[in-house]
Amino acid sequence: MSVKLKQLKERKADAVKQLRAAHDALSAAPGDEAKKKDFDERSKAIESLNEEIDREERVSALEIANPDKRTAPGGTKPEDNILEDLRSKEPDNPILDPDKHGYSLMRAIRMRCGDEKEGGVEWEVHQELAKRKQDAGMTVRGLMVPHTLRMANNAEKRGTVINLSAGAGAIPTILAPTLIDVLRDAVVLRQLGAVILSDMVGAFAIPKKTAKIGFEWVAEDAAATATDITVGTVAFSEKCLTGRTRITRSFMKQSSLDAEAMVRQDLVDGMAVGMDNGGINGTGSSNQPTGLLAVSGTNTVAMGTNGLALTWAKVVEMETVVGTSNALRNSPAYLTNSKVRGSAKTVLKDSGSGRFLMENGEMNGYPVAVSTLVPSNLTKGTSSGVCSAAIFGDFTNLVFALWGGLDIIVDPFSESTKGNVLISAFQSADVNVRYAAAFSKCVDILA
Repeated sequence: MSVKLKQLKERKADAVKQLRAAHDALSAAPGDEAKKKDFDERSKAIESLNEEIDREERVSALEIANPDKRTAPGGTKPEDNILEDLRSKEPDNPILDPDKHGYSLMRAIRMRCGDEKEGGVEWEVHQELAKRKQDAGMTVRGLMVPHTLRMANNAEKRGTVINLSAGAGAIPTILAPTLIDVLRDAVVLRQLGAVILSDMVGAFAIPKKTAKIGFEWVAEDAAATATDITVGTVAFSEKCLTGRTRITRSFMKQSSLDAEAMVRQDLVDGMAVGMDNGGINGTGSSNQPTGLLAVSGTNTVAMGTNGLALTWAKVVEMETVVGTSNALRNSPAYLTNSKVRGSAKTVLKDSGSGRFLMENGEMNGYPVAVSTLVPSNLTKGTSSGVCSAAIFGDFTNLVFALWGGLDIIVDPFSESTKGNVLISAFQSADVNVRYAAAFSKCVDILA
């Protein structure tokens, strides 16, 4: 039952009670015109509610029979996105595998600089992605680069002959994971289980249960308390992740595999760091998403008034509070920084065991991931700027969303006197948490 349908039925139940009271009042004074009018108005209100309930039930039934793949439970799956539509309708579309068609990112950048004539597969892919983005109401700033662009990890170095009229001669084909696949590997939070939804369109929300059916023991012939499953949503909206680098004019002229791979990898590395930073430290304000350290509803484990060194009891408490919230599922893990890791390797669990808090990459039987993005400059009481953070939980509840391709602005003018070209990359993205109670955090560790 949808939230709206439940509310309508509750309103109807209240209206029927009021109608019964109006009926009883009219029965006691059948000639009272005011009471008769009140009864008629309440009857019409219930008839109107019945019509509205009927419409809502029909809509709900159609939604169940024809679920929206982007907002159905579990969120958008990789096979449900726009690329799958292309694979079935246009299997040879260069957006699917730009490198198969001889795509060169360096050549595309040179086109934006005016060093090469606009055309070829690079221009075709840009125009198609730009149209899709504009049709979805998004802004195109510069050169559109597809997420299906292949990266150079363990690439097979093989040349592909390109029509000279289309661009710059022989450009190597790069056979390796695509940009979005490499991003999934590069993002530490993704390695811990965070979900990435790609090629989203417009603002959207994914569902989550906010209350469950209650069961109780009752006496013979006694009524049970009525409860319903209630469903909430987690909303996502576009936020802009951007970074900038510079390329020298002489480097721009290169068409080697290594030069091409370097530029592609720089884009992924920068975006991966930005995504992780948003997922961990995003404040929810100033155009940032809300990261794990700022999201409301997470379990907080405090070390002390002025912070304290990590202890075995606190390590276990971080697990316990998540378990108490019934959120200890899938494959939980700890996430912290290098300082806490170093400290945990030297702090004994107790005075007699000879065992340390962290051994063999694990604490309390769970894996420990380390990122320099987890802050070590927090303040607690008199411990100013020296406290570190740690997070524990089920990271499958952390969801990244990406809209459109990577948008690149090529600026050959700002540093033209040096011969440099500035490359600014823009990615529409957001980060959100399905169940905040699936995480615990400690932000006052003295390491």
